[in-house]
Amino acid sequence: MDYVGNLHLYDREKKTTRRLTFDQDNNWFPTMLPDGRVMFLRWEYTESAHYFSRVLMHMNPDGSDQKEYYGSNSYWPNSLFNARPLPGRPGMFAGIVGGIIMDALRAERWLQPFLLDAMKNASTREAAVEAGEAPKMGLMERHAFAYSETSSIFKKVWLWVIIGVGLGALLHGYVPQEWFTENLGAGQWWSVPVAVAIGIPLYTNVTGIIPIMESLLLKGLPLGTTLAFCMSTVAASLPEVLMLKQVMRWKLLALFLGMLLVIFTVVGWLFNILQTQIF
Repeated sequence: MDYVGNLHLYDREKKTTRRLTFDQDNNWFPTMLPDGRVMFLRWEYTESAHYFSRVLMHMNPDGSDQKEYYGSNSYWPNSLFNARPLPGRPGMFAGIVGGIIMDALRAERWLQPFLLDAMKNASTREAAVEAGEAPKMGLMERHAFAYSETSSIFKKVWLWVIIGVGLGALLHGYVPQEWFTENLGAGQWWSVPVAVAIGIPLYTNVTGIIPIMESLLLKGLPLGTTLAFCMSTVAASLPEVLMLKQVMRWKLLALFLGMLLVIFTVVGWLFNILQTQIF
């Protein structure tokens, strides 16, 4: 008889331990997901070949609602170890690449004039303080300056923030799934940029897009097209564009949206190719 590892929950305050899993074989590598659930690996025999038996699972922190995440009846990859969620939002890659491009283009030139003036004044005062030509701000002066700047910016953007939030409430979670599967399900090269262009104005969050993604995949939409669409809905939206317009000029806003379109399209094409060649 061999010992196996099951998952337990330790209560620091009560100093008690409660068993969460009751499996005949090991559970490994528990980790927290961004939505608060626990992801872990289970050595599972049910409906799975004996050799490919490391199934990725997830459950509530109290052990309830245990479900398979990936790997049941799957022959590739044939082993999973130390699985971890990707940090941040799906737009993280786009943010890194986009930031490098914007720095190279000196995109700060295309901020709204009031922000450019504020940045210029801050740089001028900082240089004067370092040169000894102006005294350093005291605590009260800093508070007065912060209040003045905050009030000035708030007066310029508050109305558009409310409009953007209201528009987001109307659009939240709306995805034309049937139209997608009927018109973009054949995997045409142009279907990926079209999916991204449609997804950018829509509004949802990283948790709300998961069931939509599952539904699109089950209805036959290619993997790359689905990923590109889901990333675009999370990374940008029409409400965000309305609010960003208050601090960005049209050139910078067009550059921002254009980079998202290009990056997500390339990612979608790549995964569509991998799907046909590997999966």
